[in-house]
Amino acid sequence: PETKISEIKAAGDSAFRCGKYEEAILHYSKAISLDSKSAVLYSNRSAAFLKNSQCQKALEDANICIGLGSMGAKGLSRRAAAFQSLKMYAQAATEWRQILESEPGHAAATKGLKDCDASLKRHLSYGDPFTK
Repeated sequence: PETKISEIKAAGDSAFRCGKYEEAILHYSKAISLDSKSAVLYSNRSAAFLKNSQCQKALEDANICIGLGSMGAKGLSRRAAAFQSLKMYAQAATEWRQILESEPGHAAATKGLKDCDASLKRHLSYGDPFTK
């Protein structure tokens, strides 16, 4: 079964690299059905959901990935990116900061935090309820 899961994951990875996000989601979902304790599979499917503009599902998978506990900054970055895509900038900024505490040079977290801070400033000046 482990070999089969690896093959299915590899097919998902290949589809993702080719921009075939729905296909990647299907492969990762099939692999998850065979191994529901794999944080990597949830992380990868979260990324595919995000690229496919399914932000809420990306957030759900990021939460599962983090709950499984073995992904560290990668899991947090998936959740931060999902929060950011959902315009939940304050939550995203909190996640980016947490990553930067443990990995100060993390490029995605540095950019994500900068983008969130800019969005928060912009939305706060308009009284946007999504920033709370």
